Amino acid sequence: MKYEEQFNRFCLESKHGYQSLQYDTLKSFIQRSSGNDSEGEFVQILIDELGRTKQFISVKIKELRITLQRLQNQEDDLQQKCQSSKSKRENGFSPIQRLTELTDNFVEELKELAKFTLLNGEGFRMIVEQHDKLTGVVSNWYFAQNHEQFFGRAFNELEAFLFHVSAVYGTIRSVQAECEGSKGSDSEENGESDVFERKSVKYWVKAEDTFAVKAALIKHLPVYVFKDKKRTKFPAKQKISPDENLLESTPPSTTWVSSVYLDNPSLACYHRRVKLEEGAFLIRLRWYNLPHGKNSPRIDGPPGAEVFVERKTHHESWVWESSIKERFLLAEDDVKGYMLGESKSIPREAKKALASDIQGQITKENLQPLVRTVYKRTAFQLPDNNDVRITIDVDLTMIDEGDRLRCESEWKRNEEGIIKNQDYRLFPYTILEVKLRIPPPEWLDALVESPFIRPVPKFSKFQHSAASFFPLKVKEFPYWYNDDVIQKNNRVYNKVISDRGKNDYLFQDEDSAYVTAGDHSSGTLNYAGSSRESITMTIESGKIPDIQEEQKSLRYRNFILPKFSKTHHKTNPDNQKEQPKAMKRLKVEPKTYFANERTFIQWLTSSLLLVTLSGALVSLGDRDARVVGLLFMPLAILILIYAAVMFYLRLYRIRHHSKSGYHDVIGPAVLTVFLCVAMLSTFSLHFRKYSSLFKEEDIPEIPLPKSNLHFGLHESHRCHRLNISLPPFFEPSDALLDHSGLYLWTCSGNVLAKIHLQSEKVEEYIQISEKERYDIEGLTFGSSAAPDVIYIATEYPTNQALLYNLQDQTVVDAIELNQFLGEKPVFEGITYSEMSWYGNPQKDNTSGTFFGSSTDFIQVFFLKSETSSGKPVPVPLQAIEVETKIGSLTVFNNSLFALLDNLRVLRSWDLATSEMREYKLPTASKQWEGIAFDNTVLNSSSPPGEVITYLVMDSPPQIWQLLFSREKGFLEC
Repeated sequence: MKYEEQFNRFCLESKHGYQSLQYDTLKSFIQRSSGNDSEGEFVQILIDELGRTKQFISVKIKELRITLQRLQNQEDDLQQKCQSSKSKRENGFSPIQRLTELTDNFVEELKELAKFTLLNGEGFRMIVEQHDKLTGVVSNWYFAQNHEQFFGRAFNELEAFLFHVSAVYGTIRSVQAECEGSKGSDSEENGESDVFERKSVKYWVKAEDTFAVKAALIKHLPVYVFKDKKRTKFPAKQKISPDENLLESTPPSTTWVSSVYLDNPSLACYHRRVKLEEGAFLIRLRWYNLPHGKNSPRIDGPPGAEVFVERKTHHESWVWESSIKERFLLAEDDVKGYMLGESKSIPREAKKALASDIQGQITKENLQPLVRTVYKRTAFQLPDNNDVRITIDVDLTMIDEGDRLRCESEWKRNEEGIIKNQDYRLFPYTILEVKLRIPPPEWLDALVESPFIRPVPKFSKFQHSAASFFPLKVKEFPYWYNDDVIQKNNRVYNKVISDRGKNDYLFQDEDSAYVTAGDHSSGTLNYAGSSRESITMTIESGKIPDIQEEQKSLRYRNFILPKFSKTHHKTNPDNQKEQPKAMKRLKVEPKTYFANERTFIQWLTSSLLLVTLSGALVSLGDRDARVVGLLFMPLAILILIYAAVMFYLRLYRIRHHSKSGYHDVIGPAVLTVFLCVAMLSTFSLHFRKYSSLFKEEDIPEIPLPKSNLHFGLHESHRCHRLNISLPPFFEPSDALLDHSGLYLWTCSGNVLAKIHLQSEKVEEYIQISEKERYDIEGLTFGSSAAPDVIYIATEYPTNQALLYNLQDQTVVDAIELNQFLGEKPVFEGITYSEMSWYGNPQKDNTSGTFFGSSTDFIQVFFLKSETSSGKPVPVPLQAIEVETKIGSLTVFNNSLFALLDNLRVLRSWDLATSEMREYKLPTASKQWEGIAFDNTVLNSSSPPGEVITYLVMDSPPQIWQLLFSREKGFLEC
């Protein structure tokens, strides 16, 4: 999120937002200001805003000191009230709960003020930078007054508050445990070991969210205090004065951690670690410095005479060992000699064996100082155990310690030169590391699942630093290196170096060839994957870390790293070495080899089965069986040879860590084809042998009984299925009786069918058009004055009503109806009534009424002839809403009938009274597509009111003659 968006949101949501810097006002003033007069006005406005903001922060901090003093007073009384709290808890009152609630509210106030301080401090800095950029006037007065240091000191004091609040939470935990009869968790201290075996996972936190994460941690873990030469337990609380700055009375709760990492010129340790190979080790020299009050990174040498030599060894999950970290203490004066292999530099103590082992690795691998990292660490841990230990590292600084920049007599670079030349890089995130010896507690799961904490399993400060300073030597980049913020951060540092006009020593190759940012060719880089059997609590809880989806996009965007082609490596004009080929790391474990062997055995089993079958057929069968057996034998031998070739090919790729080529496409396909050929040959031989027997035998034809059951309808005197032979793919869509009642018209696609009802035969097929491919959905006759003209409802290519002359077999006219059929017009059916619609206010309707059905409604309209052309034009009258699809429409005895096939009902509307009725269709089928009524009765004995009805089904194509009564509906068969 951009700063302005974040600042505006804070001003709207926070209760302190109204006291914030008037950022938009100052920004608009800068954009429209010009001249010295406006410059003086801007300075005065900025000074007033600074004074107001600083005064508000100072007042709020003083209020917080007073509140903290009250919390400490209540903390003193909490121990004495332990027994009384037990009795009062029954009445709903507990001093522990009360103090916990007050402390939680105090922490929330700290978080609000900390965010206020950060955003306003950054806002003033950005306003000054925008002013200097637009006006060309350098605001030296702003930086000379150290306004930025005020915000830094205020923020540091707010962090000191967290230290004292941590003591309050520690007392609450201890008293609560004592009252419950268990041992307090913040009591006695446990000694530290120099050998560590813990499960660890790392996270990234944005700088602006670091304070909130610390505030969430102190409720469960105390802040560990760092002192000279050792870490001590959480000290007794110190009284707070409202007028005293907490920075002066707070013991150091943070320490600067410096580490020099060793590797050889080919970065062998780096590549083993980034691949996570079994036994990959890393050696570093580490020392600690206490904070000195400066805001700049603490790039100092070891204090006094102690340096820790540490070795971290990685073990795979299939090895019966855990990853381990070992260390011992070494005098600073002995570091150089120790690295050169001098035996006198080895400490004479219990760690002598470890020191000799590490020294042997340094000498054998030719390890030298490569990079240095410096960061400020805050630790959270219970004093009596380290089952759960959490560290937060801020201001991570990376320094190049290559021998080309370091004196031969020194094992690290001079700090003054580094600071003077600003030869370091800052990491853009805060690093949160969780180390566990036990399953993660619930509060920790909730914390790491929060949106401002981003899991980065296996993140390494050493790997990131080495990849940043030596990209030409790196063959594989860590998977997190593709993060957009890190890419932007590195581009900024590369621009700073280029602006100085220096050689970019950060990218020096082994042959001392200097490469600048503009010398790289275009191409792509891949990264080492992060797919691991993670030993982190994130994986244990079933969550998959997501770091930019790790391998989603593996392209750099004009980044400072050298790029190369997808197909081959390129060399630049300065005769540099071939660019490194980065590939996704392949994790190889012993079970990978076993899987390859199991696959080979499966193929071998299939081959032996075919050999056994072939031998049995050749030995025991007749002539035909021996032929079949001879077909299977070469197939079995071919499978055996192919399996052996694939086994050794996969074994070669596994040993060389190939990332592709393990799948088998040819083998299964060839095996399937050969088996099919063998089985077809067997079938052919047996079929030829026994086919003559089938020819000689006389198999009588067994007559099948004729069934009268047709989708739930039984033929009887009331129900009759027309015995009509329709052509293939003819699916009737509607039914229409002509004026004489002798013929039934139906349609399908682009064809009309004229059926003679007495003979039950199709007398004529009429194709509407040879040029146009219409999709006919409905039929109706118009006025009795034009008995040869039929109106045809077409759905394709457009929704039209075609006027078709049956005698001339020509399309007389076409009426467009798209505008009347809704947003998604679909013309499903059409019918006609010679009487006017009861809701028709028109006086010029002399041609009757038409009804056209769309998806879920019926449009009522009539046709009006244009004065000039005489072309019929549709005039809408009313729309009748129907909740479902309409299969067909017809008009009979002044009633409109709609066939609703999906609902399996026939719905009618009386055109005179608008009365609506519904009748159930005779079957559960949804395939009825047309209906037509005949005025004639079945016979003279039929009751009055019963008429013949024709129902048309499209699949399978059928036409049924049924009896229908207006009062009873369809009569049962």
